[in-house]
Amino acid sequence: MWLLLSLSLITIAIINGKHIYKTYEKKDLVVFSLVYFLSTIFAIALFLELPIPSPLKGITFIYQPLLQLLSM
Repeated sequence: MWLLLSLSLITIAIINGKHIYKTYEKKDLVVFSLVYFLSTIFAIALFLELPIPSPLKGITFIYQPLLQLLSM
């Protein structure tokens, strides 16, 4: 199963990354690589059934003090 997951992710990265590299868009290649790396880590975490925190908790943590400041 790991082999199939790895081969599919590598194949997708090569196909999409090759087009970006050929058009000499280096910034796009860096952003693509970062997003693809993060999504691969997320896919592996889902595959291993690891607990994934809710993004709503992070958003609440950031915006709760701002809401309290604005309500004063």
